[in-house]
Amino acid sequence: ALPATLLQNSGILAQEMALISDPGRQEHITEYLLDVLPRLANLSGGDLVLRRRAADQLALVCESALEAGVLGDDPRLAADRFGDMLELVREVHPTSEHLYTSQIKLAIFTRDRLGEPGVAARRLERLLMNLDLPTEGVALVRLTLGECFMAAGDTSRARTVLDNLGRDPRFRREGGHAHYHLARLDLAQGHFVTARDRFAVVALDNPGAPYANESLQLGLAVAEEMDNPSGGPEILALYAPAVYADLTGDRESRLVALEVFVEQTAARVDMAEPQHLLERGRLELARLHGEAGRLEPALALLDRVVADHPDGLVAPQALDYSGSLLMAAGRSAEAQRAWERLLAQYPDYLFIDDVRDALRDLP
Repeated sequence: ALPATLLQNSGILAQEMALISDPGRQEHITEYLLDVLPRLANLSGGDLVLRRRAADQLALVCESALEAGVLGDDPRLAADRFGDMLELVREVHPTSEHLYTSQIKLAIFTRDRLGEPGVAARRLERLLMNLDLPTEGVALVRLTLGECFMAAGDTSRARTVLDNLGRDPRFRREGGHAHYHLARLDLAQGHFVTARDRFAVVALDNPGAPYANESLQLGLAVAEEMDNPSGGPEILALYAPAVYADLTGDRESRLVALEVFVEQTAARVDMAEPQHLLERGRLELARLHGEAGRLEPALALLDRVVADHPDGLVAPQALDYSGSLLMAAGRSAEAQRAWERLLAQYPDYLFIDDVRDALRDLP
């Protein structure tokens, strides 16, 4: 009865992992489960049902640990360890519902945290060879594989994988996400008309998807820039390197590209006219500065957005982000003024209810 008791206790701990916020407790529980569950899953002569349940729980623990960042002192060693654990799960319980989601999260971790998109892509290619992979898992694996190829700079293979996914009628939502990535790749590679049309189709086809609003905004910005008398394709070509750097996950190159774009575009276009792409570039650059803790440069860029084009599409987003940055810096009075100005000037802002909630939470 000991294996059954251990499995029951491990199942309770695995479910409780999502409710625990203390990193120390998370780490202790994870270490315990990663010690016990592989033994139960690999138990010689053990009941097959029990072993499969243990393997399923092991995949869940790996997934939870990757989400929570419980990786110990050496992330690379943790990635190798999780890879071995998931290989054991595949051998014991190849149809585990947590197996493919854990594999996807491990690939994303390898790509983003370890900076090895090629290794992540090979892991996902091996996963696609698994005949027991459920249908819903195939779409997510192919989507992540395309993203990994782009992060590795292999845009031709990325385009092939994402285009095949986008053409598959079984996966409308994932296919829409694939077309969103393809539209950004078109923009990055100078195919501006194709990018504009693809952004429009993505926004109309999946209006409730998380990428739909971003696709709509990018499509409008490209369309307006192509008809901009003082801008046009030359300005889009200045913006394209920033999009490519974002697709490949190169933050430093994106920062430099956005700085060049903002500086040169502001000097070349007619600032008396709406300049939506310039506003968007300034907001993206401000976000990069804000994420890096450079508060004053970020606030200066956001102020320029609101001052130069207060009627533009980006101005309310700039005020909202200004309030968030100021609040995070402990300058609650200034944050309050930014949000109150947002309420007064832009009552139709998409996230106005969130701004009201933030104001109510102020001390």
